[in-house]
Amino acid sequence: RLAFCLGREHSEGRLHIRSGACDVTGPAAVDLTPDGAGLLLGRADRTVIRFAVADGAEAWRASAPDEHRGQRYALEALAVSPDGRLVAMGGRKTGGVRLLDALTGALVGTTSETFTQWVKDIAWAPDGRHFATAEPSWVKVWDTRSGLETLRFDGRADCVAWSPLGDVLAAGLPGGVIALYEPKRGVTLRTFAVTDLGLIKRICWSATGDKLAAAGESDTVSVVDVAAGRVTGFAIPGGFGASDGPSRRCVMPGGLCWSPTGGHVAASGRFHVYVWDLATSERVA
Repeated sequence: RLAFCLGREHSEGRLHIRSGACDVTGPAAVDLTPDGAGLLLGRADRTVIRFAVADGAEAWRASAPDEHRGQRYALEALAVSPDGRLVAMGGRKTGGVRLLDALTGALVGTTSETFTQWVKDIAWAPDGRHFATAEPSWVKVWDTRSGLETLRFDGRADCVAWSPLGDVLAAGLPGGVIALYEPKRGVTLRTFAVTDLGLIKRICWSATGDKLAAAGESDTVSVVDVAAGRVTGFAIPGGFGASDGPSRRCVMPGGLCWSPTGGHVAASGRFHVYVWDLATSERVA
């Protein structure tokens, strides 16, 4: 299942699961529970809703309070913990990162900073004890139990992703740069210049941890062989905003993921989902 292919039908209040096409106008962020049974949908109005994938039934909804009236707030990041017990949510002035009980939607914790300017992305470490946030001036690592910041790396980031073993943290930086950090020692391991991506908005590791996929402002998905330092680009036909009608416009990628075997990469735009076979470098869907 591809979580980024799920859209919310506001007029009828129904959840639509679509194959081969995406309606991403409703949700600001989505994620699936590890067992694939629950879909978490975050809306820009700071509301998180959990649905049952089997029948689309709503299990609960929760909202971050409007703590700073008169200013603009929006939820932009949402992630389910590896054990499926917690949901982390954040965005523009949403009161830091909030942790919700994934089964009930109850608030169970917050980060120590009750006012964070902008959380652009959230990624859980595989051990479930830490998560990372991408913010306008740095990448931060947080302790789930205490809510305290344990580490930060300077520099604007728009997306973050932990390696499968949890020993490396990747971040998408301005100018099409991917940085690899080692949280244990608090050092930068290396950077990759993926120049054709512009602003990197999505990044994810393969299950084997030897490759990274990234997508951004350009109409390209790039795959980085971490060990060899080799970058392969895959063009999006017509761009991420491609449509069959006259309303074509450029938009950011809606989602990016690997197949479990690491042989395929999938990316979504505004209207379509594309899948590439890495062995042949051919688009297969």
